[in-house]
Amino acid sequence: MGNLSSEFFSLDIHSWLEENCKLDKRTGYLQIPRSTLFAFGVWILWQHMNRVVFKNFTPNQNIHKEIVQRAAEFAYCAQNMAAKIELDALAVADLMDNSRNSKAVYSAIVADYRLLISLVPQVKVLHCYQETNRCADGLTRLGSQKASDILYHNSPPPCLRDLFLSDLYGVYHFRLCLNTDVSASYS
Repeated sequence: MGNLSSEFFSLDIHSWLEENCKLDKRTGYLQIPRSTLFAFGVWILWQHMNRVVFKNFTPNQNIHKEIVQRAAEFAYCAQNMAAKIELDALAVADLMDNSRNSKAVYSAIVADYRLLISLVPQVKVLHCYQETNRCADGLTRLGSQKASDILYHNSPPPCLRDLFLSDLYGVYHFRLCLNTDVSASYS
């Protein structure tokens, strides 16, 4: 458990919880912050105790494994940023956020994006103005001129190199995008 301060057993409950929720040190081979492990431990033990006492559930002998698993999952998700999908069609971005409102014109596009989102655990859909996405527009035009269904490029095609660099570095346009968080639970 590590070194306990001399005040550990004499602290009031609020101070004790606060002190343990602020521990920055990482623990174990999963390198979970102790504050996260402690918070999940208190929360899951509280829930488990209530189920055992009030609902007559059988005590779980492996509750410690559930605590570590949930804390590790939380720590992983907290450290990994969500994948960003930039759409230059505001109508499609709005439809992604509002699943009840579906326009027939956009239904195939929305269905494709929802399928993509369902494959990625954390997704953030961003609306960006068409001018900030010139490389994607150029790739679309290039793809529509080819006979092949699938095109693969290891690097930007020479005709799009300048557009790629300007998009990459934001040389010509500021990237002002409105954020729209989208749940990944489409089925």
